[in-house]
Amino acid sequence: MKKLGVLLGFLAIVGAYFWFSNARPTHAAGASDVWQVAPNCVGVTNTAQHYCDFVRTQLGIAPYDQWNIVVVESGKVTGVTCQTAGPNIFQFMGAFNGDKRNPWEGSHYGNVGICRGWINGGNGTVKIIANYE
Repeated sequence: MKKLGVLLGFLAIVGAYFWFSNARPTHAAGASDVWQVAPNCVGVTNTAQHYCDFVRTQLGIAPYDQWNIVVVESGKVTGVTCQTAGPNIFQFMGAFNGDKRNPWEGSHYGNVGICRGWINGGNGTVKIIANYE
């Protein structure tokens, strides 16, 4: 069942990549984009540049719920940093392997930057910092 949760999260991220890969954000190239949201995506309005996805996996698949924060930039993303504030919010593998670094390196594919993680009762924020050309 845990593998199903991981698979669903991965598919959500891939879907977000293809959904937003043709977007043309208004940020100037050669800059950084900083976006901060609640890890359960409460109060977030998704746009062509910023996308927050919350997957309730705790109800039967995993001991945590999954969150995914995606940014789409006007140029190639060269690095992504993810950072959480508050307890019980972890990087994607951190909840299961004991590696709970904060901040940690996110993922990037072309002009897309991604932070993924798990939450179990935390109410802090998640910040993504994407550097792009």
